[in-house]
Amino acid sequence: MSILKPWALSGAIGLALVLPGVPSVSAQERSEIAAPSTANESVPAAKADAEKGASEDTAERSAQVENNPQPSEKVTDATSSETATDAASQDEKKGATSTEAARPAPSSQTEDTVAKETSAHTAEAKGASAPENANAAVKGSEAPATETTQAEKPTEDADAQRSAAGAAPENVPVDPLVAAVRQFLSDDSDGGAKNREDIAALVAFYAARDGRALWVDGSGFTSKAKAVMAEIAHAADWGLEAEDFSLPPSNLVQSGVGGQAEAEIKLGLAVLKYVNYARGGRVTPSRVSSQIDQDPELKEPAVVLSEIAAASDGARYLREQHPPHPQFEMLRQALLKLRGEQDDAEKELSEAEKVKLPDGPLLRPGLEHPHVALLRRRLEVTAEPGAEEKFDEPLEEAVRAFQRAHDLSTDGLVGRGTRAVLNGNKSDRSGRAKARAEERLIVNMERWRWMPRNLGAFHVLNNVPEFQTRVFKNGSEIFSERIIVGKTDTRTPVFSADMKYVIFHPSWGVPNGIKRTEILPYLRQKTGLFGFGGSDTRILTAHNLSVSYQGRPVDASQINWTSANIVNYDFIQPPGPTNVLGRVKFRFPNRHDVYMHDTPERELFAQSSRALSHGCVRVRNPRRLAEVLLAEDKGWSEDEVGRRWSGAANGYVELEKKIPVHTAYFTAYASENGEVRYFPDLYGFDSRTARAMGGNGSVFEGERIPQSAPSRRSAPAVAQGGGGYSGSPETVADLISGLLSN
Repeated sequence: MSILKPWALSGAIGLALVLPGVPSVSAQERSEIAAPSTANESVPAAKADAEKGASEDTAERSAQVENNPQPSEKVTDATSSETATDAASQDEKKGATSTEAARPAPSSQTEDTVAKETSAHTAEAKGASAPENANAAVKGSEAPATETTQAEKPTEDADAQRSAAGAAPENVPVDPLVAAVRQFLSDDSDGGAKNREDIAALVAFYAARDGRALWVDGSGFTSKAKAVMAEIAHAADWGLEAEDFSLPPSNLVQSGVGGQAEAEIKLGLAVLKYVNYARGGRVTPSRVSSQIDQDPELKEPAVVLSEIAAASDGARYLREQHPPHPQFEMLRQALLKLRGEQDDAEKELSEAEKVKLPDGPLLRPGLEHPHVALLRRRLEVTAEPGAEEKFDEPLEEAVRAFQRAHDLSTDGLVGRGTRAVLNGNKSDRSGRAKARAEERLIVNMERWRWMPRNLGAFHVLNNVPEFQTRVFKNGSEIFSERIIVGKTDTRTPVFSADMKYVIFHPSWGVPNGIKRTEILPYLRQKTGLFGFGGSDTRILTAHNLSVSYQGRPVDASQINWTSANIVNYDFIQPPGPTNVLGRVKFRFPNRHDVYMHDTPERELFAQSSRALSHGCVRVRNPRRLAEVLLAEDKGWSEDEVGRRWSGAANGYVELEKKIPVHTAYFTAYASENGEVRYFPDLYGFDSRTARAMGGNGSVFEGERIPQSAPSRRSAPAVAQGGGGYSGSPETVADLISGLLSN
């Protein structure tokens, strides 16, 4: 943004326009600013002009106040001569139309500059510019106190009118630098749409500021300004880019009031942008995907300016704007560590890194072998006593995480390649792997900026790429379990909502989208010889789906589904062992119609990649989740929950407390000891986010995404000629349980 105006670059102080809501420069202040560099040359001219305009001013003021008597007032000017003060006072009262008559005559050195400024700003100018050494010249000409006449004293009505217009009374002195800042901000034509709100906030901030500037004083940048600029310069330590913030150069404050004003504004804009990025990120979430339904909590620019002006430590204030979540800080520390890692030959190995795996058999899940115990020590995965040599599920997950972090094939098997990297082969930190890890950390730090700053003292966190749900209470994890999430073409959305109900033995109403895409094609098939019978409703009968229209049961086989609008019909599956929602449903109302629930397809949780649903979240141990939630909300015991779990009737439990549910998308997540685990970018959001931030999204190209394998019942039934189906009733069951369920 080009802040300085051409006429201000000559080294003179800019004319201070009277802006709506902006205190004007006082007569005393203008007399100081307008005084030329040589007092002896300016005083006679100013005095002559003052005498010339005195009678005109008296007549004009008499007409304005209609002979209203005015009290006299003593005005002391310690830095200006009596004559210069009178001239400036006359100039103030006569306004823009008599500016030329009351303006002190310029010196020969500044005559051309003043003439140009007068012609360009006569209609709105309130004082004249002066060379930068004007103050020094004025200080050399001390003058005794003078007393103004009634004609020279503004009326109380005039003061009231100025106050109503938002301007400060003329007898309130304004810091020259603040006045210059106001002047430059009066024209925001260079601001553009991106920071127009920031400029408006600066205009209001400096209009109301009656003291000194915030960032610059007579000696240059203030200590607060220096600390703030140093903090912004280290933006990369927080996952941001320092180049995104235009800081004022140090020599700018040495170029006179004009340069100081520009530095003041530049730093103000940089601070506002930094706080905006720290709290809300560089990217609007919906730019990455419409299924990222998050609204970062930003601060109004006016609030930021007020808070940082009052803060004793400006740098600390900026740091506090970043996400307060422990996960954000652990990812940040991992980023700093990654960037500062020494060469493998130089750094000291940890105890785990000193463990070496000898040549041996392929280590795979389910295997029992002495090398498995070494693998556990290397990856720091504990086991139950006596099970140290068994390759179990937690160890498999740790192997996959290690492989992803080192750009290896994430198959969960420990062969020659993985053994070599585990043993410290220098290829374990290839340039591409390190670049990918760094970019992934930055992307996930950005996502924490999109999250609510207050997750809730008691809350649920569903991490989609990890296929994991967690419950936290007062910062501690009290429950964790595997989940199934949406397929790549039926993604689980990212959003936050409050859980309202826990429903035992729920019925299932088929969503409209599934009615159209999954059920309707089968209902349009005909039964009987050559297809002359009614609609084939065996898919409904097999799963006890009842059909109703406007609340009345109907016979689905007698409806012409070729012409009927299936959306107008309700398809309901009652509670039971084959119900796609299982025995319990956790409802947190949202516009996506997504919720958490049980499932009869429990074998699917054995897979490492579990993107298998239509968008809803299926939980492996829903009974335990219900116990945790209802113990918190109602103080229920496990037995109390068990009675409802074993009952047959629909149990609708309305929660009394606010329990936020955050469905998130983190491909990097830190354990309690700070060790970061990486997960596949299921929906391709990492590369999109990196590119939107201006980062290196190409590092994610070619990354292998594990495919979720459907169960043995997952192949959909295909209608054959004559209305028959290939596959067993079990295959038809999966059409409902797997393909149709949320």
